[in-house]
Amino acid sequence: MEIRMKWYYRIGFLLLLLIAIYVFLKIRFVWLPILRVAAIIILPFAIGGFITYLLHPVVEKLHQKGLHRGLAIFLIYILFFGGLGICVYKGVPAIIDQIKDLSESAPVLAEQYREWINMLQSHTREWPDGLQTKMDEGIDAFEKKLDSLLTVIVNILIKFLNSALIMMIIPFIAFYMLKDFPLIKRALWYITPKPWRRKGTLFLKDVDESLGSYIRGQLLVCIIIGSVSALLFWMFHLKYPLILGLIVGITNVIPYFGPIIGAVPAVIIAAT
Repeated sequence: MEIRMKWYYRIGFLLLLLIAIYVFLKIRFVWLPILRVAAIIILPFAIGGFITYLLHPVVEKLHQKGLHRGLAIFLIYILFFGGLGICVYKGVPAIIDQIKDLSESAPVLAEQYREWINMLQSHTREWPDGLQTKMDEGIDAFEKKLDSLLTVIVNILIKFLNSALIMMIIPFIAFYMLKDFPLIKRALWYITPKPWRRKGTLFLKDVDESLGSYIRGQLLVCIIIGSVSALLFWMFHLKYPLILGLIVGITNVIPYFGPIIGAVPAVIIAAT
């Protein structure tokens, strides 16, 4: 009897949970705008905190070597945001020009692409009907995604430019976070309940030594590989080197298959 009552309680709790989730989703017109505003407010602080997390070890190493903390922060800050600003100032117009050129050349590329598809279909006509139908559906879906790729890229750039004012706050947030990093650590120490302080400190230290080093190394590798790829594409006179280099750098984050995925657009452009 007791076991049966426990199951009744569990089923009742599950039903109540599902009803609560259903009601919560039904009134999303109430909380969704609030969530969007909160996300806009939190986003600069989250990005600033991530940049602070990336740059703080370098600042600490310079400070340990005898350089004043404020001067170390200023140098790293200028090098990081100065280099980032130059890349954005010089790179974004070039990328936009290459996207424009790619959009103008899209009909020619699409025509050659369709010739390849027709040739592929002619070689697979003798395959079973079900397999041929599945392949045709996959080809049509891939072609639609290819046609909408430029629209997606342009929309992403437009959204980025629309949020430029919010992005301008990030350097100031990152600077003050780097400057007051010891105070932030002290504040988090006092906010954390006493029983969790020592265990939390050891846990965060282990996470920083493993995950933090991996993130910093992976970002550095992506930047180097993307830059070298763009340079090599440009040296071999391949069209759209910045776009292709950017794709190679971003997809390099994906383990194992990232380099293959990043190489596919370059191979398609080179083959045309």
